[in-house]
Amino acid sequence: MAGAAGGIGMGDDAGVNWGKVTPPENAKRTPLTPPPNSQLHSVAKGPHTVSRIVGAETPHARYARNTTRLLVDSAPERTMMRKGRHLPEIAGRRMPRSPILLIALMMLSFVLAAPVSANFGSSGTAGVGGTTNGVWLTNNNYFVVYKRSLSSTYSAGVDATINNDYNTVTGFTALALTRSSCVDAYADTCVYDSFYGDNGFNGWNACWGSTSGSHPNQQCSVTWVRINQTYSPPATRIACHEIAHSTGLRHTNNSASCVKRTVDGGTSSVLSSHDRSHLQNDY
Repeated sequence: MAGAAGGIGMGDDAGVNWGKVTPPENAKRTPLTPPPNSQLHSVAKGPHTVSRIVGAETPHARYARNTTRLLVDSAPERTMMRKGRHLPEIAGRRMPRSPILLIALMMLSFVLAAPVSANFGSSGTAGVGGTTNGVWLTNNNYFVVYKRSLSSTYSAGVDATINNDYNTVTGFTALALTRSSCVDAYADTCVYDSFYGDNGFNGWNACWGSTSGSHPNQQCSVTWVRINQTYSPPATRIACHEIAHSTGLRHTNNSASCVKRTVDGGTSSVLSSHDRSHLQNDY
């Protein structure tokens, strides 16, 4: 047994500076119980008395030799002294050594538990010049989309998202029709496709008609959706995404939704249950 004066010395751990491990004055040592075929001796070490087990090296003795537990009466915190290291232990659970690790774990749990943010409401400035982009509410729950001279690929994409997604929302009726003109009192949204150039947009949504109300509840009588064939965006996904903006759905962080931006990792071609609940409850 080797130990520095004034500290606690247990076992034969060479190189451990036990002098740094000094128990508080009000600390009590958990008594050691000698195993069979051994004896418990008390040895004076400075101001403290150290218990030593003499006899066969049993697992019980080995554990007692390597571990000392001090119980502090004056505080709810207990200090575990093992091999000369102080590890704070509160309510029976050993705490991480670094407070940064604890903070990081708390932030991670908050992010994982955070609900998907609300993504409904109008925004933007009316007008169809350039790549003016916005989100608008439609007039009611009967939603008519005109396909204006679309290529077969994007015409099929519009049909797929209208028939399989929007038109299956409870209380929301959607219809896609092929038309040569958008000057029609029945149209809520007109969809165009063309090679609009390298402008950074797969597609965009703009208010061509008149507006009523104010943001975030502003309605647009007719919106224009333009799909940029320069980038060949997936047909059903881009149709679902841009038409969503004609019904008041904003960008979302939900990976299950087609309204999550491609630049943010969005790949879905359908509305999420969260999106569908907005269409069902807000019209």
